[in-house]
Amino acid sequence: MTYRILSLDGGNGGKAGVFLSTLERRADVLGFSVLGQIDLFAGTSNGAVNALLMAWFDDPVLAFEAVLRFDDEVRESQTPWSIAGTVMGNNAAMTTGRIKAFCDDVFGPGAILADVKRPVMVSTVQLDNALVDAQRSWSPRTFTNFAGDIGRVELIVDVVLRTMAMPLQYPIYQGGTESGPAYVDGAVASNNPAMTALAAALGQGRKLEDIALLSIGTPRNLAGQSRYLAPRLSEGSADWGYRQWLLDPFNPLVLVDLFLQSGATATSAQCAQLLGARFQRVDPPVFTGPAWDAPESNVVLDATVDWLKAQGWEHPAPAKAPAAPAE
Repeated sequence: MTYRILSLDGGNGGKAGVFLSTLERRADVLGFSVLGQIDLFAGTSNGAVNALLMAWFDDPVLAFEAVLRFDDEVRESQTPWSIAGTVMGNNAAMTTGRIKAFCDDVFGPGAILADVKRPVMVSTVQLDNALVDAQRSWSPRTFTNFAGDIGRVELIVDVVLRTMAMPLQYPIYQGGTESGPAYVDGAVASNNPAMTALAAALGQGRKLEDIALLSIGTPRNLAGQSRYLAPRLSEGSADWGYRQWLLDPFNPLVLVDLFLQSGATATSAQCAQLLGARFQRVDPPVFTGPAWDAPESNVVLDATVDWLKAQGWEHPAPAKAPAAPAE
């Protein structure tokens, strides 16, 4: 039986949600559900929040309203004081209060990962592994609600703020108990969590030939929209400093975008090599307004629906959410 994974990149979670909502409507017309048949939701940063929301509701389709609401909360997370501090280089651009309030409202105060109804994975980076006798270092950390995983008892709000903690954008985050290590955004290690999700599925005893993986990128970069660089070359080189790499007003933080995008592309290539036709990478184009009104989005939607049909998605969704995978 096919084991279906949905992997969601960090980035513009609202636009990715609109794309998925449109994809779900197209599938519904054909008589099947995309999200209702997902066995594992995996995400990084905003993608992780989307994954948690889709895994939280009995019917993942009901998550779309919350996805868009969270996108609004993110945009409202700047204050005049945080903006002033950011300009001075003293603090992160965003605050966490609205996100905490959102999590309390949607998931409920005190909700933990074990309360999430469907299997989910959230990528973060732990800034200190606290090892004394071995090599002390930062390291990637994945939180899941899998049976036997110690991370199941983590508060959802803490996991959300850890995976959202992109340096410069949000504060480094520890947790509500103010104990243990601090974390930053999982995008620092892998903005595309597809390979992490694939490895987890294999670790749970799934066979490679039984896995189908749909990986969704984000239709906007961290600071810009370009996915290429064409520097002005002189004698075969371009002598760039931090101004061009980080402070170009027309393409700010392009170095960060380069790291995030090239890493995501490499992950997709690796997954495709392992899974072949059972892997589908979707990078929704940048669009404004409804996705169904954008011709370039329709091309991608059609190709994704064709892939879903080829992978056997055209049968009724299960009546109830699958249990979290056993250890």
